[in-house]
Amino acid sequence: MLRVAVFSDVHGNLAALRAVLAALDGHRPVHMTIVAGDLVAPAGARPAETFDLLVERGCVLLLGNHDQLLWAPFAEELSGPFAKTVREQIPWAVSQLGGERLDQLRRLPRQLRLSPAPGQDLLIVHASVSDPVHGNAGTPESTEAELCQWYGGAHARAIAFGHYHQPFTREWNGVQLANVASVSLPKDDAPLAAYSIFEWDGDWSVRQYRVPYDVTEEAAAVAARGLPQGD
Repeated sequence: MLRVAVFSDVHGNLAALRAVLAALDGHRPVHMTIVAGDLVAPAGARPAETFDLLVERGCVLLLGNHDQLLWAPFAEELSGPFAKTVREQIPWAVSQLGGERLDQLRRLPRQLRLSPAPGQDLLIVHASVSDPVHGNAGTPESTEAELCQWYGGAHARAIAFGHYHQPFTREWNGVQLANVASVSLPKDDAPLAAYSIFEWDGDWSVRQYRVPYDVTEEAAAVAARGLPQGD
């Protein structure tokens, strides 16, 4: 049996990341831990410490759209109520991370494919197969046409992704889709960090979990670091 942990969208929230990593210890053996992008910014007050812990724990890291903003701030149009905050926090995060960590982030792959047997690939991306970093991600409301556009032709038995901060699973056209959601900034604003466990034992299955974390610790870190908060 192969057991793989997948989570995404840490956004520099060190307290939430610690909670997820502690929870994963209860799933041993975990043969691989994969983080599907948006690792260090924006929103969290400890981007450098978050990146260092991910590396220390041997996590396999993928690139997310907010990671790419660290060196390509105009790679995508920023809009919505949090756009100003993101614009202010990205330069701050760059200053916290330093050149060596940024170089490591630049080299991250956009996807990862695990192949335990023919026809049994697990594909992990940040958003979609058609656009792994900046594309749309599947949601519980996604239509058949949307899923076909975003995940069709992947030649995978299971596809894991983040980007949209709401967990769900769906069997679609012989593919197990799973949005592993977010360690930080969930859609429902609950102080819970999400992760998923994929198991292969002749076929892939997935279970999704959410765990509480120390919100007061993270809030104190935000206050102490002077993280820009926009208007």
